[in-house]
Amino acid sequence: MKETVKIYSIPTCSDCNYAKRYFKEHDIAYTDFNCEEDA
Repeated sequence: MKETVKIYSIPTCSDCNYAKRYFKEHDIAYTDFNCEEDA
């Protein structure tokens, strides 16, 4: 069973957006937890 990466981010964070873009480009499964919507 393959685990996914968990990323805790906010929409305005450039580092977070870069990491998510990297995951998508390299087909790395991840779960995004938006900290602005759910602290």
